[in-house]
Parts: sequence; C-alpha cells; structure tokens
Amino acid sequence: MSDFDKAFERTIKFEGGLSCHKDDKGGITKFGISSSSYPNLDITNLTIDKAKEIYRKDFWNKLKLDQIQFPLNALIFDFTVHSGQNRAVSSLQEILSISKDGIIGHTTLQAIKNKSEQNLKGLCIEYQHKRTLFILNLILSKQSYWDSFGRGWINRMVQSSNWIEQQFIYVTS
Repeated sequence: MSDFDKAFERTIKFEGGLSCHKDDKGGITKFGISSSSYPNLDITNLTIDKAKEIYRKDFWNKLKLDQIQFPLNALIFDFTVHSGQNRAVSSLQEILSISKDGIIGHTTLQAIKNKSEQNLKGLCIEYQHKRTLFILNLILSKQSYWDSFGRGWINRMVQSSNWIEQQFIYVTS
C-alpha cells in the first residue's frame, strides 16, 4: 500500500460523511471536502473515489508528500486536511527553525531531510505536539467549538499520538 493510501485511509476515518454544522465554517462537508473550499463541486453527491482523487491532487501532490518520509508525510496530510495547508506547513517550518511561508519547497524539504535523518520519531512527536496545542487553544477560544467539536478533536489528537508510537515499534525475531 502506498504512503498516500495509508494516509488517506487513516484520515478519512476522522472526516466522516455528509454534514452541515452551524459551527463549521466549511459549510456542507463530505469526507472532509467542504463547499467553501470547492464551491463548484456537488458535495452532497461526492463519492469516496472522487474525494480520494481530490486529496491526492490538491493535498498530497501539492505538498510534495511523496518526497517526505512516512509517517511524517501522513501527519502533515492529516493536519492539512483538518486545519489547512498554511497552518500545517507553517507549524512544521517553525519546528524546523526555518522561515514560515506555508509552502513545502526546497528549503523545507531539505530541513525535513536533515532533521528526520537525526530523529524521525522525535520530529513526528514534536509536530503532533504542536498540532495538539493548536487544537487545544482553538477549542478553548470558543465555547461552541468545545461543545460541537471538542471531544472529537481531542480524540483525533490522542489517536494520532498513539498511531505515531505504533509506527516506530520494531519487531525483531
């Protein structure tokens, strides 16, 4: 299974089916694809295959995630789907101590390579920690976020942290 397929399979479990929640700025949303981001797309009739195609083209490929080692690429993908490219990439760039522009270009790819060669697991944990702090601050900023999304978002953060640990369990015979 490709890195993209593994990341997509993991993320889509959190994104769910059709919804239109009053506190969700995305409007009508299905499989995490929102009408505010794709105003010309018939969200209601969106298929899982079309959603996967959108995620591959507009998220995975755009972010050059095939050039980043698994599982970090899957974490970046999930953060981007959940909170947007600028937030996800800028958070990573801050950890890497490079200029934040929200774009994965040559400088970001090189910094990821350098840091992940030293300690990929540590980079993944630090990135997830940064994301979790962002989500907690967001939840605490508005009561309706907690009421509507808090438990689900916290569950997603806990599951993501546990998932990172599972990716680094080495079985020896």
